[in-house]
Amino acid sequence: MFSKGGTLRGFIKRINESVSDINDQITVRVALELPLRRLFDYRLTTVLRPPLSARVRVPFGRRELIGWIWQLEPEDALPISQQRSVIALLDQQPLLPSRLYQLLQWGANYYHHPLGEVIATALPQKIRAGGALQPQSLMRWQASVDSAQPYLKLLQQAPLQQKILTAAVAAPEGLSREELKQLGSSWQRAVERLRQLKLLQCRKVGDLSGHEPTLQPRAPSYSLTAEQQQAVAAISAHWDQFRCWLLQGITGSGKTEVYLQLIEQRLQAGRQVLVLVPEIGLTPQLLQRFSSRLGCRVTSYHSALSEGQRYTAWRAIYHQQARLIVGTRSALFAPFQQLGLIIIDEEHDSSFKQQDHWRYSARDVAIKRAQLESIPIVLGSATPSMESWYHAEAGRYQRLRLSQRAGAGELPSIHLIDLRTVRVQQGLSEPLQQRMAEHLQRGQQVLLYLNRRGYAPVLFCYQCRWSAMCHQCDSRMTLYRHHSRLRCHHCGSERAVLSTCPECQQPLHAIGEGTERLHEVVSQQFAEVEIVRVDRDTLPTAAQLQQQMERLQHGQRQIIIGTQLITKGHHFPNLTLVGVIHGDQGLFSLDFRAAERMAQQLLQVAGRAGRECEAGEVYIQTHDPSHPLFRPLRRHDYEAFLQQELPLRQQAELPPYTHIALIRAEAKEASQASAFLETLLAQLVGAAYPDLDCFGPVAAPLSRRRGYSRWQLLLQSRRRETLHTPLLQQLPLWERLPQARRVRWSIDIDPLDLY
Repeated sequence: MFSKGGTLRGFIKRINESVSDINDQITVRVALELPLRRLFDYRLTTVLRPPLSARVRVPFGRRELIGWIWQLEPEDALPISQQRSVIALLDQQPLLPSRLYQLLQWGANYYHHPLGEVIATALPQKIRAGGALQPQSLMRWQASVDSAQPYLKLLQQAPLQQKILTAAVAAPEGLSREELKQLGSSWQRAVERLRQLKLLQCRKVGDLSGHEPTLQPRAPSYSLTAEQQQAVAAISAHWDQFRCWLLQGITGSGKTEVYLQLIEQRLQAGRQVLVLVPEIGLTPQLLQRFSSRLGCRVTSYHSALSEGQRYTAWRAIYHQQARLIVGTRSALFAPFQQLGLIIIDEEHDSSFKQQDHWRYSARDVAIKRAQLESIPIVLGSATPSMESWYHAEAGRYQRLRLSQRAGAGELPSIHLIDLRTVRVQQGLSEPLQQRMAEHLQRGQQVLLYLNRRGYAPVLFCYQCRWSAMCHQCDSRMTLYRHHSRLRCHHCGSERAVLSTCPECQQPLHAIGEGTERLHEVVSQQFAEVEIVRVDRDTLPTAAQLQQQMERLQHGQRQIIIGTQLITKGHHFPNLTLVGVIHGDQGLFSLDFRAAERMAQQLLQVAGRAGRECEAGEVYIQTHDPSHPLFRPLRRHDYEAFLQQELPLRQQAELPPYTHIALIRAEAKEASQASAFLETLLAQLVGAAYPDLDCFGPVAAPLSRRRGYSRWQLLLQSRRRETLHTPLLQQLPLWERLPQARRVRWSIDIDPLDLY
């Protein structure tokens, strides 16, 4: 067969060379979920070129970690002989769509955060742990109705059935066996009874087909106002191109109806739609309204879902079997393949800013994603953020106005109560009590707004001026009288209430009012009226909040006591009077955004009144009725407030006229935190960056939290480039400082507060 000696050896050599060519070793640069601003080079033996963002299992020290391929064969890679080998390639297809890949890279760069932690933020835990992309069959129990409220009375003797039905309505993708077990040990009997009542159904999932929208509208569409028609026409005329639309509509003007019209158009075109809301508590309401109007399955995506629910929803979005997604911040990073529209409801809300770890603004990152996807994004609000309004004034955003309430409702009248001239009983003035009695006599609802939980914010000794301070934080503890506990709202620590002062043994006094104390006072004045308290203490879960909101929407003669939870997008048809207990909160704060937040909260809570046929009223209790803030708010003229606030920001060189970054440092000893920031400041000053101003380091307003002293250094510049360039150049040097390992430090780009 072989004519020459040695030909067999040569043939085998050529075969081996061919196999070697097929199984090439290439360098892959991998992002790992570590607090390190760098990537790691590994060698991968593979037949086919791996896709970017594919997961790999790699050795790291003595551990094995799962990471993501971020670059292939980089020019500056380590010699392949110095690289460790990839243990396993877990994906043969990209884990992330290309636009999402670009978005996460941009997010890591802009916010100066480790890329691996940024990627991890975008993924459910099961995907990060190597879970399959392809769905697996399992049984899920789904609600057969859109709302639990009409059936709660039928099930009043079966609390577990009520609980399961409420949870199922809040989870459109259904409940798994494990999730049902968590609701109660006798869940099987309760589920069977709900199935007999045709309130619950069981289905086998795997192909995730239950997420596919059928687009068979069941609820009738409403006739649009002229302004709503103009808004829908303007946005829909620019599909498939990036534009940022600011939909500025007064409370009750029908912004949600505009959303629905736009969503229906995008779904009919075969595209996916993302709707972001600031609070988990708003998600069930929108799910119910969207589902009933559009006749399609709406997928929720937020942090309150179980890992199994997030895993299922993520894969449904990945496989384009979930097309309408409603969620909070984390939904922004879902793996959309055909994203056609992003809507951000209540875009001004501070909940869209992540306050720890990767400190990103979901609103700003969503705008970047819309730009990368070449699609429109709609920012909706009755009280837009100063930045969004400023960009609209400059022409960078397109503004659409809804200046009239939809239907028969009119904006409520706003009145001030001068607390210096009237009798006040534990926070409740006589004029407000009189107005409450009149509205309640007509069978209407009254809302008292107080954005402070607990019984009283201060427990104080008049004799020696002692007050109950948190041992871990530089703050006073809040009194919870019903539980006889003191709680810190910053670190969560608790201790028993003292009966006398520990310093002088004199009686202690509760100073100020919280929602618990207001509830006590109102109960004494209106003993025959139902009183409902809405705050995080009474309604700690999203399901409980949803259930309570549904009851209030059908309520008649009630007094509602609520915090800012009650101000966000809720609709109470029978609510005609709003009383603001502490109208002065925020007037004299250290936070430069305090006036803006207060104006937003006051107008948002005022907007709950008079949304149907009955006229509404708002009474604001204040010690300073002549304050300039109140003049435009009494006219519901939010733009006038912004116009008087903007010159103050410009004069003080604050956002939106400048860009800021806040470097925070925490340590057990204040000297360690301050010394670290002094070192950073010295390096910045030594590098002589033009157009960069540095302020500090100084102790934070809340100088101690959870046992750590807190200091901060503020960087400011008129241009983004001159703010970010120093950080890009200095960060590698700062990370190598010995002090960097002895303190906890972070960088907050575009911080919402300076606390």
